Amino acid sequence: MFSAQQFEGSSPTRRLHILYLEDSHADATLVEATLAESGLDFELKCVETEAEFQAALQQGSLDVILSDYRLPSFDGMAALELARFQLPEVPFIFVSGGIGEERAIETLKAGATDYVLKDRLKRLVPSVERAVREAAERAERVALAAENERLHRMTQEASQRKDEFLAMLAHELRNPLGAILGAAQLIDKVAHDKEAVIKADEIIQRQGQHMVRLLDDLLDVARVTQGKIALRQELVDLTDLVDDAVAAVRPHITARQQDFSVEIADAPFYVLGDATRLEQVQVNLLTNASRYSASNEQIRLRLTREGDQAVLSVRDTGLGIAPEMLDRIFDLFVQSDETFDRSAGGLGVGLTLVRSLVEMHGGQVTAHSAGLGFGSEFVVRLPLVSAPKAAPPQKQPIPSGQPRHRILLVEDNVDSREMLKDLLELDGHEVQTAEDGIEGTSIVETGWPDLVLMDIGLPGLSGYDTARLIRANGHRDLHLVALTGYGQPADRQSALEAGFDDHLVKPFNPADLTRILSRKQNKLSAVTL
Repeated sequence: MFSAQQFEGSSPTRRLHILYLEDSHADATLVEATLAESGLDFELKCVETEAEFQAALQQGSLDVILSDYRLPSFDGMAALELARFQLPEVPFIFVSGGIGEERAIETLKAGATDYVLKDRLKRLVPSVERAVREAAERAERVALAAENERLHRMTQEASQRKDEFLAMLAHELRNPLGAILGAAQLIDKVAHDKEAVIKADEIIQRQGQHMVRLLDDLLDVARVTQGKIALRQELVDLTDLVDDAVAAVRPHITARQQDFSVEIADAPFYVLGDATRLEQVQVNLLTNASRYSASNEQIRLRLTREGDQAVLSVRDTGLGIAPEMLDRIFDLFVQSDETFDRSAGGLGVGLTLVRSLVEMHGGQVTAHSAGLGFGSEFVVRLPLVSAPKAAPPQKQPIPSGQPRHRILLVEDNVDSREMLKDLLELDGHEVQTAEDGIEGTSIVETGWPDLVLMDIGLPGLSGYDTARLIRANGHRDLHLVALTGYGQPADRQSALEAGFDDHLVKPFNPADLTRILSRKQNKLSAVTL
């Protein structure tokens, strides 16, 4: 109601609403004249009875209450008690014809702000100004204290969410890491058992992909919240994306022995959007359904058409969602099993990312569940566009039988360097390695490599600086590929500006490198022609 900024010097800078309880019209007129002579901007409402006084209190919007001490049917102390109960923050000043010192002290103890004798009304205006100013200061202090308490509470909640997130992150990383390390140990012990080795290899690949998706989701949700995700708009066939998403999550669902089925209506499903992001939406929904469903539970993916919308639904018979959680299920770091031990895992970012990406495509996503134990369904609706006159370009197949290359691998991490070297050599390439940019540059100067795979975060001379040095030394045609854990669009741009031809994010898909090599060979063939 009050603000200390509403006062300049000792006078209020806004109109004051004053309630005056007085049975004498002459005294009321005198008080009003005294206030008016001071230049005070005010609106005075005079009442005489208890009923009128209570009605005025209920209307609120008062800055000051003035009251006579003695009234025929209603005394000032009773009025003070009512005012303190209903509007405790509003100053209450007694204006009386005669009041002794003891009674004056009694009124102040009862909660009155001040008292002014009617034969000394020159004190009234300063008393009103001071009372209003002090009330404003008190209100500001109370508001500041409330704001501080709110901020303190928010800080505590943020700290708690951070601790919970870090605990969940550790849990989510330890699980696949434990499986990967266990599988590696298994391979050491049963190298002679082909089936056991194949099983261990599947575990390593499955859990490795899980960690990649986990990190991708974390980075993407950060980019979404900062408005840094840009969609690559193209004509997309959702049917193809369903196939890709299913292929990505089927190993996980199969490992959990869940009953999985896909139903796609016989209709065109072309949308305008980013194929990678739309596939990510489906992968996240399917992964979520599998995570919160036990073995032998059912998971159903359906793609249908309703009017001018494509409707993609993922339904499961798993854990379900409590009614009070439905409105929050898409919020960041929220999980459907908050009331349980969170044994299903997850960081609570996948659904947040789903909603953001769907809305960026002009669609909407909703969650449905009859409650805990009754499964759940997530429904995505996306606007359809007309089918193209010609079929959209098919994905470029992974080339086979590509020419072998002389590859220089510049990587400071010993394990990564040796693993990549072995993989590249198994594909038939000749490989030399370097631990840092200086060593890598020296090998380039020999003229041996025709392609360089180089980490960015190298000790001493960074990958960016090494690429610039290689280009400055005249190696304009040498194909440079950045191989790094930095995958933001700005990182890709920085790599290109430094002189790299391509940019691969760790852990990279070997098929991506194969496509790069194919493009390189096609360019060479075109030049030869």
